[in-house]
Amino acid sequence: MSDELTNQMSEQQPEQWYPARRYTFLLVCLFLLFSLFIAAQRYMPDSSHDHQPFSEELLQGDLCLKLSYASANWFGSKAGFRGEQRAAALVFYDQTARENPSSAVYRRQIIVSRGQVRKSAIMLITARGRTPSSGLREAAMWSSIYLSSDSISASRMAEYRTLIKGMSLGWVERIALADLYSRSGMKADAARELSDASASALKTTTQFGVLILMMVAVGVIGSVLLVWYVVARSSGFIRPEESELPASAAERSMLAGCLLEVFVVYIGATIVFQAVAALVITRIQSAVTSGMAVQFTVTAYVSAGFVALLYLRHRLRKSGWSLRTVGLGTRGLAVDVAWGVGGYAVCLPLVVAAGLISRFLSRYVQTPSNPIVPLFVESSTIFDRILLLLLAAVAAPIFEEIFFRGALLHSLRAKWGSRIGIVASAVAFGLVHPLPLSFLPILALGSVFGVIVNQRGSLLPSMVAHALNNTAAFMLLFVLTGS
Repeated sequence: MSDELTNQMSEQQPEQWYPARRYTFLLVCLFLLFSLFIAAQRYMPDSSHDHQPFSEELLQGDLCLKLSYASANWFGSKAGFRGEQRAAALVFYDQTARENPSSAVYRRQIIVSRGQVRKSAIMLITARGRTPSSGLREAAMWSSIYLSSDSISASRMAEYRTLIKGMSLGWVERIALADLYSRSGMKADAARELSDASASALKTTTQFGVLILMMVAVGVIGSVLLVWYVVARSSGFIRPEESELPASAAERSMLAGCLLEVFVVYIGATIVFQAVAALVITRIQSAVTSGMAVQFTVTAYVSAGFVALLYLRHRLRKSGWSLRTVGLGTRGLAVDVAWGVGGYAVCLPLVVAAGLISRFLSRYVQTPSNPIVPLFVESSTIFDRILLLLLAAVAAPIFEEIFFRGALLHSLRAKWGSRIGIVASAVAFGLVHPLPLSFLPILALGSVFGVIVNQRGSLLPSMVAHALNNTAAFMLLFVLTGS
């Protein structure tokens, strides 16, 4: 009987080990998929008519310009600060024009700049129209407003006003309309637009300042929490409550392999769905509205997440595990939420420090914009912006935490231990965001998320911290666009 039991165990044991060659093959596939993702991010033609129509630099230029107009409410007629901010805005616009040329930045250069820069921008705008005639028409309009000394007739003024309002200029539209009214002899209307521009700029900069002060306060609290956590861990005051791994080495090997399979499926599905969405938008470009672009993007992201989630559920059930194995559960809802809030506070000073280092190291290297920025700025309805908010603050925290911290971290942890799992999953998390500028800040975020998952044995704290981080970024974007 003992010999029979031994023979049965020897027959079953090889089936419990995940093949080492297959695990290595999955790692190679993952490397190739990340390489493809990074290459597509940098070299794939943009599906919009203007490559990278909006960027962080463009929004920074708009903020400086708003500060120059809002300063009249603070400093009265003193022109020093206003001139400095206007000059800073022009620097950002010039940088954007070199790195991400688009109609959006050329129009701002036309409206804000002077002399040869304005003339060059008008010449460049000619080629940016959807048709040659539309480009020539727009260039003629700007020339009439800024280069000609002739007055603009009422009928031509109405035509130009309609054209300007259809350009998605945001707050800068007020300045363009004020200049149009002034050239048309409508001084009262021009003064009204400038007054509205100043009031709107004051509101935006005040809201932005309040948000920054709030984030600074949270960051100070986060710095204290970070020091407390390091001291508490080193002294043994708190210990990780990480989720339990299978007892046997063979079962841990199977878990590592199954979860790595899931993560490869998630990255592959993300690439495929996003590529299909980009291809569809490119093929029907003339018929695509900003709302359709938002909906295609959100659908592609969510579809990839659900496909991978179904595969995760199938793979875990097939092997006799549950979703709690990857941290989809909680040992205390209130405590996990509190850890998530604290984790977000800890992230802030680390992300700021990493961002400053990253900007210094990559100041001569172009970084693609986060795709949500142009989608948000160009979206024309509240429905589209709610979709983007749900994508950033709900879908992304759920799916990315399940697969980066749930699948990948637990796979690497089962294979090589918690430290390698936390660091490697954070590196992978950084690689799927715009490179190189975003890598270090996202690496810092991913590391904190991994630590709190390992500490609590649950994905809920990292989901909360992730959602708070994305919501704060979305609020800043909302304020910066003056919406």
